[in-house]
Amino acid sequence: MGNKREEGLNILFVAECDWVNSVIFDLHILAERMSLKGHTVYAVDFAPGDNDSNSGIIHITHQLYDKAWVTVRRPGNMKSKLLSTLVPTTAAVLKAFREWEIDVVVLYSGLALGWQATLAARARGIPVVCRVVDRRRYLWAWPYSELSAMAESFTFRHAARILALTPNYADYAVKLGADRRRVSVLNFPVDLKLFKPAPGPASHDIVWVGHFYPWGGLELLVEQMPAILQAVPDARLVLYGSGTEQGEAMVRRAVTRAGLQEAVLFKGRVPFKELPAVIARAGVCVNIVPDTPATRDLFAAKIPQYMACGRPVVSSETPGNMRTIPHYAGVAFARNASRVADLITVLLAVKPLADEAGRVARQFAVDHFDADKIADEFE
Repeated sequence: MGNKREEGLNILFVAECDWVNSVIFDLHILAERMSLKGHTVYAVDFAPGDNDSNSGIIHITHQLYDKAWVTVRRPGNMKSKLLSTLVPTTAAVLKAFREWEIDVVVLYSGLALGWQATLAARARGIPVVCRVVDRRRYLWAWPYSELSAMAESFTFRHAARILALTPNYADYAVKLGADRRRVSVLNFPVDLKLFKPAPGPASHDIVWVGHFYPWGGLELLVEQMPAILQAVPDARLVLYGSGTEQGEAMVRRAVTRAGLQEAVLFKGRVPFKELPAVIARAGVCVNIVPDTPATRDLFAAKIPQYMACGRPVVSSETPGNMRTIPHYAGVAFARNASRVADLITVLLAVKPLADEAGRVARQFAVDHFDADKIADEFE
């Protein structure tokens, strides 16, 4: 990431999310890992639903590691959504550069904060590293999607390095103007001391962890549950997570239509440190999304976490997942919900096969998603 000074670097993470309240992901893991390595870590985040009274608040926080600290500056908001992505965010970024002696900027942002941070860093001769963990333009509605593409293109073209989560995200950055020579892939980091197999027998629970997105997917699996229950009567689909009202309502309607209230359980969002215990007791872990242009290249970070816990995994067959996780890695891929259900049924019914798939998955996670190794590479 940069030439490390003896006393460590001052690293500014710029994130298009609510740092304190959002689901813990790659951003939090790498930032706190840098703090543990002796660097001073700052952040500017973005919470468009926050109210004006919270503008300018600085949180000194950690989400994962007790000895890690991140100082987070929160921009304010304005009545106009567009202005909120331009005016207070720009002010917060400039104030961060004035008050903190920044050595390197790590961007997880495009429209809301990325281009401002890139401009400010370039004016001061500070290198910018872009961490690409999604195709951000597709997460905004029009016209913000086009504005986001313009902002991302600017940041990609002027970044010193681009670290993409997957090969597909690397291609996305190049398509928007990044120099291929400055683009590399850095896998999702999983804390293998936290996410690990648990002793004892697994349940017949089909576990899903994640965010209820409006594009759906889970409702398709709910429709297949009667077939699974016919073969494995004590199976349950257990859902851990939160998300958009539209996305969750879609799944709940499917459960009601099928009369599966006792077989499909909504557990809500659980604390990050409790996730490994939830996953490690699963009979099978699942990731399911519809095959659409918006979802085709997405990578489900839950899959490496499932794998690290030594559980068999069944996932939708999408390029975004399959270019990172091959068939021999203990993950079974399927083209549609019916085939997902078939694979789940087999793994629940044939324990030796499930155990072997989980063993292979764990080893692949150790070899490719170890947070210690990935944090060293990031540094």
